[in-house]
Amino acid sequence: MSSIIVQTNSIDLIDFTNTLHNDTDSLVNNPFIQLLSSGNQNIVGQLITSFSQEFNKINTENIQNAVSNGIPFTSIFISPLGNQNLQKINTSLNTSALIEYHKQLNIYANIRDYLITYLTNLVITTSSSIKLQSSTLVQLTQATNQLTRTSSMIASDKCYQLANALYSIANTI
Repeated sequence: MSSIIVQTNSIDLIDFTNTLHNDTDSLVNNPFIQLLSSGNQNIVGQLITSFSQEFNKINTENIQNAVSNGIPFTSIFISPLGNQNLQKINTSLNTSALIEYHKQLNIYANIRDYLITYLTNLVITTSSSIKLQSSTLVQLTQATNQLTRTSSMIASDKCYQLANALYSIANTI
């Protein structure tokens, strides 16, 4: 596999995000969509990884902004199963901050839903492709609060495919 280095340009990333969110008719001519549609797993993997890393940073900033605007963590995060020790917080919610947080959350969840389809279409050929695709999947699914049921199911299925591929080539490595 050849090496490709992707550097994130924040302006292009914002334009891409806005296009995905507002203007899906112009996606055909978008250079990022053309690269994602290439099917080249190096290009697709590195592009999705680069986007995901930036989206993960934005997610952290959005959470910090929400908390600093008076939204309690319990309104943002889901507690682990079986956790009964949640503290009740009697604070008045900053409704506009919560609405903005949810708006941003939904925008990035939809973008992750869109991007994961390109990852699922990649063929698993070698141990290197397993490493690339699994590391890309890790970055894409890192912000669990931005995953929808659909993207979670797709990611789970891709993990299963990667595990099966690894198991089938384990004896030849």
